Amino acid sequence: MFKQVKFKVGYFILLYTLINLIQAWFTELTSDEAYYWFCSLKLDWGYYDHPPFVGILTFIGRLFTESELGVRLFHVLAISIGLVALFKLVPDREKVYAGIIILALPLFNYISFIVFPDTLLVAVSAVILYKYRLFLVKNDAKSSLLLGCLFALALYCKYHAILIIFFIVISNLKLLKNKYFYLSLLIAFLLFLPHLYWQYIHDFATFRYHLVGRSSSFTTRYLFEYLTAQSVIIGIGLIFIPFVFRPSNQFEKTLKYISVGTLLFFALSSLRGFVHLHWTSISLVPIIIMGAKFYQSRKSDYMLNFLVTPFIVIIILARIYLMINIFGVNHLNADFYHDRPLWVEDISEISGECPVVFNTGNSGLREAPMYAFYTEKFSLALFPGEYKKSQYQILNYEDSVQFKSVVYVESNSKNGCTLLKTRMGRSIYYKKIENFSSFNNIAVSCEYKKEIVEQDSINMSATIFNHRNFPLNFSDEHNLYIQFTNKEGVTKEQIVPLKNVQTIMPNSKKVVHFNLGQNFLSPAEYSFIVGFRGGIATPSVNSERKKLLITIKQ
Repeated sequence: MFKQVKFKVGYFILLYTLINLIQAWFTELTSDEAYYWFCSLKLDWGYYDHPPFVGILTFIGRLFTESELGVRLFHVLAISIGLVALFKLVPDREKVYAGIIILALPLFNYISFIVFPDTLLVAVSAVILYKYRLFLVKNDAKSSLLLGCLFALALYCKYHAILIIFFIVISNLKLLKNKYFYLSLLIAFLLFLPHLYWQYIHDFATFRYHLVGRSSSFTTRYLFEYLTAQSVIIGIGLIFIPFVFRPSNQFEKTLKYISVGTLLFFALSSLRGFVHLHWTSISLVPIIIMGAKFYQSRKSDYMLNFLVTPFIVIIILARIYLMINIFGVNHLNADFYHDRPLWVEDISEISGECPVVFNTGNSGLREAPMYAFYTEKFSLALFPGEYKKSQYQILNYEDSVQFKSVVYVESNSKNGCTLLKTRMGRSIYYKKIENFSSFNNIAVSCEYKKEIVEQDSINMSATIFNHRNFPLNFSDEHNLYIQFTNKEGVTKEQIVPLKNVQTIMPNSKKVVHFNLGQNFLSPAEYSFIVGFRGGIATPSVNSERKKLLITIKQ
């Protein structure tokens, strides 16, 4: 049936772009997008969570309009540019099948108008594959230069770009003997140096978060969830194609390696932690190209009509729902897709012109910029835990609300906060605070002996660094706490009063010495953190996690 269709690529891309622009205009900002909008307010060579390109394109769009469309505008256009490159990789007889797959691929449609770093990476990956195919033919300095620039651009989109480069090499080991390919890698490295320098001066915060902060001990709890989610978000009619596809040339071999390698890599990653749906998006362009060839080569379109095209209807309904609440449900899991402006209005009515401080865990990293986007008022998210910092901490936003009147927001009432049931359906607890103070972004380091024999005293010292331009003042209610955790997850805590510290002058430090005594910890290997207790915004985690070994006395 589809083999006789006269498919016009230009019209398809134009129509798809128009649909995405309409979608971007009428869809409320999602939580992650609000955070990327916040990043775009201050351009830099890097952000805590990601490389800078997502902030740059968002910033450019905001120059045209400060609206949901402005936030998404150039991300939508980037996807359209990626489609131009993608269709150049598809033979004419297969283009109609590529178009059908694009319309029926849930993950591709979602990232085509919602801002993710993956949106840009998918677009750039299509151009990389187009230029890589040319590189295989020409193998000269010019194609090497272009490929190197594209590698760097992909890395500036998201670190997952390194997987594209890796699987390109693994699929074609002859590249390891190709001087022009090494030239492309050198160019990419040189162009990426500004970001690496940014990481250096920020203590490699992003790398440490992604490589350490996201990892947990071995578990299979996320594997089934990953496999199920990918079957849905890619589609049951497409998820199997990378594994059954038989490449006929080197380029198709690369497509297979990228797609299969990506899916298997994140399957293994799910054994160490949660894998987000969109992380496999670098497999989408190869899957579309291979899927088009697979379905075009079949005698009948029955399998395509049964397994793939029904997703088009589902996607159309999902797109309409994101613009208009046709199902009467405004949220899916933790994310709200409707009535965010009402939520903002309810909080703004309470706060007036006061800054709003969100201490609601990881959700605060999205709620604070969401509030700021719709009100144009100041808000911030406090450091929510041990690993998951944010751009708010990189910029030390917390310093700017010290000693001011603020509205403090929590997700529970543990500090005597008042319940507010917002019209969006999400309840919050708030409290108006005069002369607000907090220490969540104050760094603390520990000096100690890393191996101690049982029954020996545990002597430690904590250095508190005041990076602020005004004094840190501690009252009798403020304490340091040291929390030890053994391999079984059992914790033990020690409190160290700060009443003798009282004040730390601007841009200076003080050392607090303390003795945990004998037999405080039984023989075992422990990890520990140090933070502040006392005050409304505590406990906080202010140190890196360190290790301590208590050995048995011989």
